[in-house]
Amino acid sequence: MSDYHGRFGALLKQEATTLEELYEVLMKELVALKDRDSDSVNTLSKEKESILDKLEKLDKERQLCIESESPENKSTISNEIDSLSSEIQICLDKCKQQNNINGGIIEMSQLFNEKMLDIICGNFEKQTTYSASGKNSKASNQHSLGRA
Repeated sequence: MSDYHGRFGALLKQEATTLEELYEVLMKELVALKDRDSDSVNTLSKEKESILDKLEKLDKERQLCIESESPENKSTISNEIDSLSSEIQICLDKCKQQNNINGGIIEMSQLFNEKMLDIICGNFEKQTTYSASGKNSKASNQHSLGRA
């Protein structure tokens, strides 16, 4: 394996490992969200940000590695590198899916908190009409036909 393949393969392995770390953090975040553990969510958010920064740096290094090589080296990527690329894509898809799930839980929690705040503030008469995004929307007291 050439030096190019070695460097490129090592970068891909680091990316794959880092994506696995990100997935683990996302799973911990899911548990913290379910447990409504805001301290853990904040800590995990910082850890997630750090991992995303690391992934961004690795991506830049990988791009520089590709740009600095001759066309011959670029076209002779080995099976190991193809396999690592596939592994990275699978892990990236898992991370995206889990992040979307966690985002949905956060959004539902916000809606729940808004509803509880309405109850605490005594807004019992507030109509529960929802917008397309699932949030309460203000409904007028008069029906449109009644205003004619």
